[in-house]
Amino acid sequence: MAPKLSEFARTLSVETAFTVLAIAKSLIADGKDVVELEIGDSPFESTGSAKAAGAAAIAGNQTHYCASGGLPQLRQAAASFVSREFGIDAGPENILPGPGAKIFEQFFCEAFLNPGDGVLVFSPFFPTYIPNIERRGARVNLCGLRQADDFRPQIADVEKFLADDPAPRAIFLNSPHNPTGGVATEQD
Repeated sequence: MAPKLSEFARTLSVETAFTVLAIAKSLIADGKDVVELEIGDSPFESTGSAKAAGAAAIAGNQTHYCASGGLPQLRQAAASFVSREFGIDAGPENILPGPGAKIFEQFFCEAFLNPGDGVLVFSPFFPTYIPNIERRGARVNLCGLRQADDFRPQIADVEKFLADDPAPRAIFLNSPHNPTGGVATEQD
């Protein structure tokens, strides 16, 4: 008898950014000039210092699992930076490193969204937003960003979402905005 997948597992899909990446790589292989903006992978080589640090870590046998919360030295350094740079009393227990923002977007959705919750998403948006929101049964409310507004969110759009959505729960706001590069101001 075949195992029966959960309802959640049936909603899993590929990340569309990687579908676009495959198309871009195919076009490049065919000699096309392509500017890649699909997954945020830098087109530049890693720096010499990054390569040297990686090689030194491998030579020093730092190739095994670390604590699930991250290397204690990294967490302490990040906490010190946050405290110094932003005046926030942060300790290493407040820091959780990850391989980019995507995992924290997923964690946020898992921690805070319930079926029926409304989420305001400014468009264009990173391709993982919609599937992560919808997998939790929440609803996406798209709001377009306009070049005339420097791709910054408008307070009237937020007010409309809060007034019109039957269960407003979250607003996805990133700055600098990916992929437009718009930067929200303190006034925003």
